[in-house]
Amino acid sequence: MENDGSGYENRDNGEFEEDGGSGQPEDGEGVNYGDMEEDGSDEEGVDYGDMEEDGSDDENQRIQVDNADDIVALDLSGLGPLFLRRIEFGSLDIAYEFYKSYGRANGFTVRKGKLLYCKLGEVVQRTFVCHREGYRKKGITEVNKKRREKPYTRCGCQAMFRVYINSFTNRWSATVFNNQHNHKLISQEHCGLLSSHYIMTDSDIMQMNNMLNSGILPNRIYASFANQAGGYDKIGFRRKDLYNQLAKQRRLRRSDAIYALNYLRGLGSNDPMMFFKHTTHSTGRLQHLFWCDGKSRLDYQIYGDVVAFEATYGKNKYHFPLVVFAGVNNHNSTIIFGGAIVADEKEETYVWVLSRFLEAMSGKSPTVVITDGDLSMKNAIKQVFPNAYHRLCVWHLIRNASSNIGDPAFVNEFRKCMLGDYEIGEFSKKWAETVDSFGLHDNNWIKETYMKRKAWATAHIRGHFFAGFRTTSRCEWLHSEMGKFVHSRYNLADF
Repeated sequence: MENDGSGYENRDNGEFEEDGGSGQPEDGEGVNYGDMEEDGSDEEGVDYGDMEEDGSDDENQRIQVDNADDIVALDLSGLGPLFLRRIEFGSLDIAYEFYKSYGRANGFTVRKGKLLYCKLGEVVQRTFVCHREGYRKKGITEVNKKRREKPYTRCGCQAMFRVYINSFTNRWSATVFNNQHNHKLISQEHCGLLSSHYIMTDSDIMQMNNMLNSGILPNRIYASFANQAGGYDKIGFRRKDLYNQLAKQRRLRRSDAIYALNYLRGLGSNDPMMFFKHTTHSTGRLQHLFWCDGKSRLDYQIYGDVVAFEATYGKNKYHFPLVVFAGVNNHNSTIIFGGAIVADEKEETYVWVLSRFLEAMSGKSPTVVITDGDLSMKNAIKQVFPNAYHRLCVWHLIRNASSNIGDPAFVNEFRKCMLGDYEIGEFSKKWAETVDSFGLHDNNWIKETYMKRKAWATAHIRGHFFAGFRTTSRCEWLHSEMGKFVHSRYNLADF
């Protein structure tokens, strides 16, 4: 390390040559360099190092740039060196943002170059260069390369911008400015696609998170940014940057299960009736999770006579089934009583879910439960809700008739048997006639379905209150609506 007597230390790590021919470090590496003239005379361009010290530059003519608004107020297209020497920057970051904005206005992007430190280890000079400065590092050959060769982008461009700090005013001013490029500049239409020109600001990230919390999907969020900016080409970042930011935020969370539980605890601080319970696997992983809020618990006390619930897949990246408990209010509107994410659809799993549901609802059991006919659900209902009447979903029965019999004429007759207003004797006669006419006496599905007739035939379920429910379609509708806001890539925290 040498000291040239100027009070500055020139540090050289030997990574690249003095003429810059071997390339520059990537953005933000902060590499020191040595043997540089203090006045910047080793570079081409306009040199402000010999500025007179008698104060001939009127301080009133100085342009103070302290924030992004000051940069926007400047006309950066074709900015001349005489105008540039009047500018003083409040910080090194502002100087960098200024040169980035200048590059965007003139068809190129920039990188951070070399640093000069004083004896105290503080940065006193910084160089910013064109993104095509230097050359690609040598050493990669056709034999030892592992990835396909990328196009050459660096061509030794000498355009650069150097600033130093005034120790008296503690502000940054330009010492060298070279705007001569040895390559074609990018048109304004495509300049925003260069690397240093697309970045999500803190306000962009905040707006993105607010939209996510409102249930808006990432692709629609990006479309909203485009609408605000006046076009996709005017957004300050790419679609990929938005997804990268989302991935970064997910990585910062230690565990999505822990985050989800903490989120529910946070809701409990504002809702004293918030209820949730969970179980963990022997390995410590989350296994089952049930939750419902205070409004759902109050609604159930009034409208909880009839409950429909069904499981669906594909709503989280673990492909765990999502169970939704739904009902209907006095306006015939669908209301939610609770939800659960479970690891499987075994009988003991549904027993746990229904037990937690009963616990959350202060022990009040529904009088009628409507499901899609899953055997595990049926057995669990018998255990937890022994006095509840179990009805099968009409839509699922008709679909099963179509898939098991495959005759549209039979499906039509089956629908009449199921929904027709018959007495029990009339129903039995109508069923026997239908089975005889289609020759289905030995069909196993026909036998099993008839054994369950008290769960679906109008003749047998007459006298029970179903609140207009015949199907689990309200649960299906909820799953469909939910699909607009969540998808299989969501973890528990995002869900």
